[in-house]
Amino acid sequence: VLLPANDSYPIIRPKESLEIIGVVVGLIRKYGK
Repeated sequence: VLLPANDSYPIIRPKESLEIIGVVVGLIRKYGK
C-alpha cells in the first residue's frame, strides 16, 4: 500500500496504483519528447 504525500488523496491500493502509473507513463511518453 502506498501512502500519498498529499493528504487529499486516498490510500492507493496496488491495482489502482499500477493503473495510475500506466497513465502517468503514457503521458510522459506522449508529451515528454
